[in-house]
Amino acid sequence: AINNKAQVLKDLKKFDEALTFVNQQIDEKSSFVLQKTKVDVLLESIDLKQAYRLNEQLLKIYPEDINLLNYKGVIYERNSQYQYKKKYLELAYEAFNIARTKNPKFILAIGNQIVCLINNGQYDIAEIMINEGFSQDASDPFLLHHKSKIEMLKGNLSIALNFIDKALKKVSLAEFLLTKCDILIKLR
Repeated sequence: AINNKAQVLKDLKKFDEALTFVNQQIDEKSSFVLQKTKVDVLLESIDLKQAYRLNEQLLKIYPEDINLLNYKGVIYERNSQYQYKKKYLELAYEAFNIARTKNPKFILAIGNQIVCLINNGQYDIAEIMINEGFSQDASDPFLLHHKSKIEMLKGNLSIALNFIDKALKKVSLAEFLLTKCDILIKLR
């Protein structure tokens, strides 16, 4: 219930309230799950330095945790949007790769590696990884979204629209809706 409340506050973009709530809970009862929730909230609030510090502390205690390894990659990927794009995308890709080494079927890490490849302009490799991901879960909405972006970049707008519609049937996210808008505008 505590984790759920923090997630709801985060989803409502009430980051300060979410952090205050999580910190109060950690003060009362420190737990690994609450610490990971705090990393997640910090990531969403774009407090990358604090998210990185806490995540590194947790990785020292739980070096095998694939979610923490994934968070490390997400921190690097987000940082690539602000500085040294190529450097941080490579660091992110490697962090996701370490998570996948620990669990080769970790679809979230596969999807995040695809984001790095797309952001780095490596569309052919991204498409290979998407197909690899589809072999594990052909209905994963994030993989479907990535496939729609690749098809849009290739100029296959009808195919792109088909993939984004499939993704939106699974999850209605603003990012997915924006991709659909981009496709529809290009189809005009």
